[in-house]
Amino acid sequence: MLSYHSNLKTVKFTKAMKEYTEEKLNKLSKFLDDVNTGYVNLKKEGEFLKLEIALQGVRASKSGEDFYSLVIAVVEQLERQIKRYKNLVKGKKRDNFKDFEIEENIIHEYQPIEREKKVNLVELHDLEAIEELELSGHSFHAYYDIDRKAICILYARNDGKYGLIITE
Repeated sequence: MLSYHSNLKTVKFTKAMKEYTEEKLNKLSKFLDDVNTGYVNLKKEGEFLKLEIALQGVRASKSGEDFYSLVIAVVEQLERQIKRYKNLVKGKKRDNFKDFEIEENIIHEYQPIEREKKVNLVELHDLEAIEELELSGHSFHAYYDIDRKAICILYARNDGKYGLIITE
């Protein structure tokens, strides 16, 4: 079942808004087994609304003024991510698309580090790393760059472009 969250005092999810969202998400049922498990989050950022939807490992968000147009845009974004992921897995890049394990450890409260994640670095080219970053929905992605022969951290900038940190 989808869970709906809003930090807005003036906007609460109405029955019509929930039905509209679920109707649009049903479009994704041809790609995903269960489109009714996940969350829908609505919050205000400045003068705009920000809608975020997460389903089965994919997450997308969009900002704008109109809730209903945001739902359409986010569902389209989710569909593109799912299609891209399925093409990556089916395509020639399958060998480079290795699974990596994330191990989360909660560190003691008195230490300045709250959480620790260990990742196995995957060998990628720049474009593959960008695709991985977009698919993950995170703001950064660590990988081993095949061309530079270095560990790199790709990050999404606020202006919509990407930045790259290269270790020495």
